[in-house]
Amino acid sequence: MTDIFVIMPFGEKSIISDDRIVTLDFDLVYRNLISQACSHANKSFSRIDEIQGSSSISNDIIQKLFSAEIVIADVTGANANVFYELGIRQSLTERPSILISSDRKYVPFDIHDQQILFYDTDELDASVAGLSEIILATAGRASSSPILRTLREFGLQASPENRTDFEVDFRQKIDRAETVEQLTAVWQWCSDKRPLPTNMLSKLAKKSARTKAFGLSVQIARRAAVEKPNDYEIHRDLGWYLRNQGEDYFSEAEAELLRALELNPADPEALGILGGLYKRKGRFSDAARCYNQGYQLAPTSLYMRVTRAASIMLDELARKVDTTKGYAAYLELFEDLQPGWRDRRDPWEMSVLGESAFVLGKQQDALVFFSEADETSHDPTVLNSPLEQISLFGSLGYQPTEGAKLIEAATNTSKKLDRIPVSQSVSSDERPVRILHLSDIHFGEKCLPGGDVKNMHRFGQGDYSRPLVEHFRDEFLRRKSHFSERASGLFVVASGDFAYTATNDEFQAALEFFEDLHVMLEVPKNRFIFCPGNHDINWEDSKISRDRRFDNYLIFLKKFYGSDLLKKMYPMLNWEFTIDTPRPSAQEIVSASYFTDQNVLFCSFNSCVYENEQHHYGYISQDQQRNALELIDELEVPDNAVRVAVVHHHVHPFPEALTATEKDGHWVDLSTIRDGGLFEKFLERNQFDFVLHGHKHQPQIRETTVRDRTSSGSLKSLIVCGAGSCGVASSELPHSMGSHFEFVEVFGRPRTIGAEFARIEWRELPYDPAAEWTTSNIWTVLG
Repeated sequence: MTDIFVIMPFGEKSIISDDRIVTLDFDLVYRNLISQACSHANKSFSRIDEIQGSSSISNDIIQKLFSAEIVIADVTGANANVFYELGIRQSLTERPSILISSDRKYVPFDIHDQQILFYDTDELDASVAGLSEIILATAGRASSSPILRTLREFGLQASPENRTDFEVDFRQKIDRAETVEQLTAVWQWCSDKRPLPTNMLSKLAKKSARTKAFGLSVQIARRAAVEKPNDYEIHRDLGWYLRNQGEDYFSEAEAELLRALELNPADPEALGILGGLYKRKGRFSDAARCYNQGYQLAPTSLYMRVTRAASIMLDELARKVDTTKGYAAYLELFEDLQPGWRDRRDPWEMSVLGESAFVLGKQQDALVFFSEADETSHDPTVLNSPLEQISLFGSLGYQPTEGAKLIEAATNTSKKLDRIPVSQSVSSDERPVRILHLSDIHFGEKCLPGGDVKNMHRFGQGDYSRPLVEHFRDEFLRRKSHFSERASGLFVVASGDFAYTATNDEFQAALEFFEDLHVMLEVPKNRFIFCPGNHDINWEDSKISRDRRFDNYLIFLKKFYGSDLLKKMYPMLNWEFTIDTPRPSAQEIVSASYFTDQNVLFCSFNSCVYENEQHHYGYISQDQQRNALELIDELEVPDNAVRVAVVHHHVHPFPEALTATEKDGHWVDLSTIRDGGLFEKFLERNQFDFVLHGHKHQPQIRETTVRDRTSSGSLKSLIVCGAGSCGVASSELPHSMGSHFEFVEVFGRPRTIGAEFARIEWRELPYDPAAEWTTSNIWTVLG
């Protein structure tokens, strides 16, 4: 960016000076006065005629007028072009403009109240010194723009002094910016303002990093560090951006990461980034130390486990000692991940299995794992990362020939590596948690009086109808579709009522739908989170035995997950899936899954504890809460994780009209969770952020907090989201309501008061043959 941009007349011009007409050579003024003063102030400079294609007020010129640290405007002679360009400058920014003139007598009225430096071409040395002094005094200081000041007075532009309006405006500008040029413009717009909200600066820096504009991210993060010098996350992010700028910035990156760890020694992410930096510098012992510390803090993190194993191996190879410890770390990884890997279909697990298999000498197995990972993921980093690691092992003398052959074979079989360049890995905090929330799909039929049967699921193959899975294909995978840029890294939450009467046939239809979704969207099965709904309870089986009412639902879970993954996700399910063996209790149908790569916990609850052919209401119970807490404790979830509870019934009543009964009573919704107040307090006490639920066939969001005399003052609000129905027939929907699903994106991690935390979008398909999915609303939730 040019420090100083000069706007002035060109060549010789006749002007009025001291009541007489004289000729002034403005090119000499530029060379002998302005250029010399800028050089003395150690500032880069350019003039408008030095921009190619500047015959008109081009985008390049406007960009210079907007972004230059200082504009010098020579208003001698009241040149129309100069005033036009000065007006553009002062309407775009409050960065300073220095006005100069050789005519002390004639100052146009419109600028008479602005400071002007008068120069004398006969006393150039004094004029150069005076202009240089003003440049140094002005640099880095904001000025007052009369245009922007008036716009704020009229309420047409947010004032930096109104922090709420300004932050909303700032956030909207960031959200709209997609290209490097647009992100740069946002930075130039805000950079001269004091103070700036660091949460917005961090968001802008991270979005810039996703476009690989790491230099821009560094500028923004440095400003954030000035605004909030003791924020470890800002220093960590700045270290990450500097590391990605290349070797010339490694020392600065190390200093920032060490500062982050000084502020928070227990930050595994900063330790991981610093370990990666040391690995790139060949400091393998330091890398191993960092990764080991990170592993101690997050022992279940797959990233920490594999990087720790690699760093131990590299350190042993560099020191030319036996690789016993590195081999043992990889063996432990392999033995933990290998059982059930085909059911989970997690590309990163398969990538780690391939790397581990190579170290253990299982070259053919390694190629199988790499091929499967490549087939499962769109992200080339899934293969690039382990193959680069294997290449590094080879450079230190570990199986160099076998490693070269494996790399060649994996590259030849890959569909991505040849045409997609190696990308930088993305830290977990830069990737939003993305949740596709579905509910009340209702595959199945309803028996009507008289023996007729009605299909309760909206979607199917017909002239003006398609299966539901094809709608999601268009929503996520079609070129330039609504979610085409947000289709990777999904979690799929389905909060119950997959069926209508809970028959095997209905669950088979649900199984086929979720299997198709798993394959189509490339979402690993362990990222599908289910809970039962009241229509997933078989009332006919319940008449025979209360213990059997969940059988068909549990069989569905087993078919989808497979035995190994089901046991991992639902460790309290001990049923052998035979008729004569004891079933689990309703309170044991609870699961907890923590995903270290994105620091998010999902906990699925069964709100159908007492659901049967006679009782139809939600209930959780204290036993189920204790079971859930036991599972969460075993996962060692960090306090700053995003925590999501999944349940079918709604925790709170919906705002609905009440109808008087014959006995002067009122109709009330009896299907809410009857111990919802205690359940809500349990969730808040255990730091949950979201409740994703179904049951009610209309979407709703509610933020709530329960406080009593035993509460601490630091409780965060609980965000309660109802998804509506994704597939039920129109007869089961409120008037004029269409099919809905919900898309949740969590941005701000850790959750910070006042910062953007999540965005929740409702997609709706009206009941019309020609209808398309549209966004009915988007909600931004602050921390």
